[in-house]
Amino acid sequence: MIPFTLILIICGEFTPLIVPIFGSAITPATCRVPSQITKERETGSKRKYLALTAHANAQAAQQVGTMPATVQIGSEQEMALLATRFANAEFARDADASAVLAASAVFGIVKSHQPRFGGLLMGAVYRPRLRKYLRYLEIDDGMIRDGGGVRGLSVEEVRFALEERGLGDVGSILRKGRKVEDVERKALEMWLDARKG
Repeated sequence: MIPFTLILIICGEFTPLIVPIFGSAITPATCRVPSQITKERETGSKRKYLALTAHANAQAAQQVGTMPATVQIGSEQEMALLATRFANAEFARDADASAVLAASAVFGIVKSHQPRFGGLLMGAVYRPRLRKYLRYLEIDDGMIRDGGGVRGLSVEEVRFALEERGLGDVGSILRKGRKVEDVERKALEMWLDARKG
């Protein structure tokens, strides 16, 4: 919020011309236009796919004779990986640095699953960020359950909750309408069920 305010003060009337240069990095969520939100969702989906694929390949490389794997977006395998592995506090504490970076990329904490600066920041910076984010998701899951469950949320709240959990692209292959809403609600219910145990 502070960077946006500084640009607003410095640039004044020219702020709408300057903000697109920085994109969503400094624009508050309430000030984003629909095209920005769509672009951000597409970028997040690509980042998630690349991170999940890299993680699956790293896991396959550790097992002798296993072929590289991909994780199908929207599959039960993806849900299990995200809800029971990546969103697990023990995983955030014990996983190797590259797995923590992949999980951070899936949840949108970092912009890439590839190490930067020679991997120096992977353990020291990303692990605490991931742990803090997972605590937030745990609290949010509890609030959803206590507030009437998924049925008590509006369509936009469901979509936002899915994006926070790395599942924002669940309904993207379908056209808008009631079916998309049902698929998104089902995905969030599956997440909450997987996180109970």
